Amino acid sequence: MKIIKFTPFINTRSRFYVLGFTGFIAKRKYKSRGFGIEKQKTFTQLHLGKLSIAIEKRARWTWNFAG
Repeated sequence: MKIIKFTPFINTRSRFYVLGFTGFIAKRKYKSRGFGIEKQKTFTQLHLGKLSIAIEKRARWTWNFAG
């Protein structure tokens, strides 16, 4: 069982699995999302300027997201 797993970046997005949490990392070139936390039905996103980290709440809704 792998504790940490990352997929390669495709279109500036990378999926990850860390200690039972799944989500994605988004690196932007131009647009900044500011700084803060955004909560949605499926993801909780942490925005750090041009970098966003999203953690899935309900993996069953996004089982085929990004491959």
